[in-house]
Amino acid sequence: MKIKVSQDAEAPADRVFAAITDADRIEAVLRGRGVRIDRVGGWTELGPGVAWEGEGEVRGRRREIAARVVAMVPGRSLELEARIGGLRVAQEILLVPLGHRVTRIGSVTDLRPDSLGARLFVQSLKLARPRVLARMQARLAAEVARVEKG
Repeated sequence: MKIKVSQDAEAPADRVFAAITDADRIEAVLRGRGVRIDRVGGWTELGPGVAWEGEGEVRGRRREIAARVVAMVPGRSLELEARIGGLRVAQEILLVPLGHRVTRIGSVTDLRPDSLGARLFVQSLKLARPRVLARMQARLAAEVARVEKG
């Protein structure tokens, strides 16, 4: 299942990229949602190959989480892969400069189930697709508002 959302930000691409690749802030947001997350290998700078491991509650059950940065083009794109229980997640974030002060942020998230439980979860998301898209769009809009404030 693919989920695509996009939003324009009143900020230059470099500033938007710095905000979406701020690993400390991403980890803090996840911890605020009850996820235990640790850096694999103790890395200090985000780049291709860096990874996280942890666990969090998904649909009422604790699940193992593993994520890594697959590719990164500064100022242009970020590609991540994750495994949450029996669900493989691939996310690509693209930044398209529309001018000196406007950047379009596009996010494509691909969900691939590897277990029966994950398959049922993805099926339920498909049935609630409009609501899922609205929530993803709202999260992206909130992130854009945070970036625009500086």
